[in-house]
Amino acid sequence: MDKNDVRLKPGAEIYHDSGGYGLRLDANSRQAKDAAQSAVLRALSGGRRSLDELLAAMTGAMPEGTPPCMASLALADFVLEFENYLEK
Repeated sequence: MDKNDVRLKPGAEIYHDSGGYGLRLDANSRQAKDAAQSAVLRALSGGRRSLDELLAAMTGAMPEGTPPCMASLALADFVLEFENYLEK
């Protein structure tokens, strides 16, 4: 796997309920906190993704006019928040 690729750990699954999108692994779960994190989870539902693809998903879900650096910071925050569910 390329060092710039991200995918879900084996057994991790994306779920969607009335509260939004989230990830579940064993007895643990974490919910996306906003539309941008939900967009990244939807991107990961298709399998392994590059950081550039995840950044594009994050950027596309942020309000128009958001500086590009904010999407990069939000993606870094996502990776840190969901690190227990991801293989990098």
